[in-house]
Amino acid sequence: MNTTAPFPDSKIYRFAVISIVLMLALNIASSFVVKGWIGAGFNTALVSLIWFAYAFRARNAMLWNWLILALVAGFAELAADWWLVTQTKTLVYVEGPKVVVSPIYMPFAWMLVLVQIGIVSQWLRHKMALPLAALVTGLIAGLNIPLYESLAKFADWWYYRDTPMILNAPYYIILGEFLIGLPLAYMGLKLMDRIRPALAAGLGLVLGAVIWVSYYVAVALVG
Repeated sequence: MNTTAPFPDSKIYRFAVISIVLMLALNIASSFVVKGWIGAGFNTALVSLIWFAYAFRARNAMLWNWLILALVAGFAELAADWWLVTQTKTLVYVEGPKVVVSPIYMPFAWMLVLVQIGIVSQWLRHKMALPLAALVTGLIAGLNIPLYESLAKFADWWYYRDTPMILNAPYYIILGEFLIGLPLAYMGLKLMDRIRPALAAGLGLVLGAVIWVSYYVAVALVG
């Protein structure tokens, strides 16, 4: 398999945008039709399979690196979830099978969010200076959260309590997502033009730690 296809690739950028729109449409539809963890799990599984199928078809090493990084970070994020659920007691998952304290689909849901925003950050990095690309990526990560959090509550996936919120999204989640988005453009610099699973997985662990620290800082400041 050829793994040295050049990146950036405009087709991959377009696919990332289409994936964001598709996931949003599926989440909106299931919040009316199939509420609860089954709808969320189906949506996550479907879009994850689409991403992996596309990666096999595209044969792009950078895309595979992002998928590995994002999936490892998704599992590492379970520690942050555990802290929010059991220590701050502000996050409540409604129902369904769990891994630690999170819904079983959550690592893959995080994978999708991170790979989509990560690839957008790659596009931004090729259009502007790295610091500005990092800032814009952080803003994108933070600004789309209130809609998803409102959908999550309406669809009986999860909700928050005892913390300041806007549109069912806690202030600390919005700030935390902004902080999580900041290093993505830089991490893209470290993903080379061949598949490097060890490097990608290591960066995923780092990003998992960044997620926890970002939420900890955000809770301390605005939670």
